[in-house]
Amino acid sequence: MTETEGVYQFSLGAFRCTVICDGEETWETVPDEWITFANASHAEVTEARRAYTEATGDPSAEVSMNILLIDTGRHLVLVDTGCGPHPANPINGKLLERLGAIGVATTEIDLVINTHGHWDHVEGNTDGHGNPTFPNARYVMSGVEWASRTANPTETDKTKLLAIAGRFEQIAMDAEIVPGIRAIPASGHSSGQIALLIESDGAGLLHAADTFHHPIELIHPEWYFAFESDPEATVRTRRQLCALAAHEHLLVLPYHLPFPGLGHIAARGDHWIWQRLRQ
Repeated sequence: MTETEGVYQFSLGAFRCTVICDGEETWETVPDEWITFANASHAEVTEARRAYTEATGDPSAEVSMNILLIDTGRHLVLVDTGCGPHPANPINGKLLERLGAIGVATTEIDLVINTHGHWDHVEGNTDGHGNPTFPNARYVMSGVEWASRTANPTETDKTKLLAIAGRFEQIAMDAEIVPGIRAIPASGHSSGQIALLIESDGAGLLHAADTFHHPIELIHPEWYFAFESDPEATVRTRRQLCALAAHEHLLVLPYHLPFPGLGHIAARGDHWIWQRLRQ
């Protein structure tokens, strides 16, 4: 592991991977409307979090933004670009600072994959003036997600997607993006969200994007946040990806679990449990 703060480096077969923490918050500081479950009470969620920490010793309050950098030997790939630097929100937007700390220039990255179009995954796409943050990269997003985000664009969609539309490639939900990195349909949280299956020399990692945000959602896979685009699809996708990860013994990286966010998923009857990677 590197000694650089907010950076965790590891090997996946022949790929060199790095998790970069773009920022950290807590469930206590994140606005309630972002993390309110539509089908579980506050008391149920509080108890589930307490029981999780008691059983595992792991923290239950932290929310991170975990950005994955993959050096395949042929491509330098960034998965999502985070919150972007904002003077009013200094605890987030650490991506560029931490890339620089490990000697990676923005010009070196040749592929940016946006798993979906929510602001905390795309704000780092541009510099805020319509210029791509990663000037030599092609950007990809599922065609379903692109259509959804640009049909009635928000200001973020305009400045972080449409401003560099010429650099974007719209891909199929199950496309092979580059050798060793394949999209997996993961709709529900947003209409065109993709997860990623990353494989090298027999080793596999599932980038779960926002399929779940907290380990209690594996214990209660039927729970969903109020802001999910399609709740039924969210639950269905979560179950499918958890079953895949458990069956294939994949390393898993969800975007929002406490840094560095890596772990494994184990089946327990009709639900699953999160097994955090011990550093």
